[in-house]
Amino acid sequence: RRGKPAAPLGGRAVMQDTLPLVPLRIAVVGCGSSRQWYAGALKEIPSARLAALVDPDLSVARAWARQAGNPPCFTEFDEFLSKASADAVLIASPGELRLTQAMRALRAGLHVLCETPLGGAPREIALLEEAVAGAKTSFVPAFPRRYDPVFESVRERIARLDLGDTVQVRCDWGFYSGLSDRRSVLSSWRGVLTTNAWQTIDLCRWWLGEVRTVSADIDAPEGTRRDSLASIILLHARGTSI
Repeated sequence: RRGKPAAPLGGRAVMQDTLPLVPLRIAVVGCGSSRQWYAGALKEIPSARLAALVDPDLSVARAWARQAGNPPCFTEFDEFLSKASADAVLIASPGELRLTQAMRALRAGLHVLCETPLGGAPREIALLEEAVAGAKTSFVPAFPRRYDPVFESVRERIARLDLGDTVQVRCDWGFYSGLSDRRSVLSSWRGVLTTNAWQTIDLCRWWLGEVRTVSADIDAPEGTRRDSLASIILLHARGTSI
């Protein structure tokens, strides 16, 4: 941005902006539950403008649009890429769609903030890495728990050695058996991993360093009413998480 020198501050000349900040035009892909997380946040960012909404259910996208200045709505990702005027896209679609949509958005010249996990096999993740390396825009996987003040405090205490040397972090996830709808959605341990443990693993990487080795075990008895049990053990640079 252009500017002109202002009065010296502490012996230094300070540049004073003369041109207004151009808003970043952001599109959101996946407008269901993401609306409760992002609608208010986007309104509070002066440098951001909601430029488009994409959802296979047009009524869901339009419901959000009516409260956000009526940006254009699309049901097809391809149509959005060809018609919308956007600088960046926030991908909050179902997990099985994120990886492909992220790569196509990068190739279209958009900055990408993508919810995690991305899904896909290692080979597909490698393709995303190639797309990111060749893009002129940015790709950011979203790990929101890193911005939780409680988890930030844990990281600071570990770094200061307030607890001594951190040997182990244990993380337990369970679901109340009465929540039948919830359990039907998370009917496999893959569901538990992708919904909860993925973010927990990232926190442990943040606290303890990169993962060096991984081991896992699952006890899934057949023909009984007993719940399945599973565990993942990660050896980090500075400790273990379970």
